Amino acid sequence: MVSELLEKLLRHLNDLNKSFSIIDLGCGDGAILHALHSKGLLRNASRIVGLDISEERIRRLRRFCPFAEGITGDVCDLRQVPDSSFDVAIST
Repeated sequence: MVSELLEKLLRHLNDLNKSFSIIDLGCGDGAILHALHSKGLLRNASRIVGLDISEERIRRLRRFCPFAEGITGDVCDLRQVPDSSFDVAIST
């Protein structure tokens, strides 16, 4: 479920022992964030955010991934996400 490239990137960021922030654009119920968290790949993440257009999916994200912040919004209109505010952005 987690791409090899994403896994390598997050392992590298964790190996640097510095905090990083990550946003999942179109996160749905949070399956990717949950998988990354379960693999320990978010251990140095200072901010974990899922963004989805569906309020229901964001509610499920918050239940499924209590470690993540949920934002309801359209990935084609990211006014609520300031430029350069995340180190890693994923969209699957």
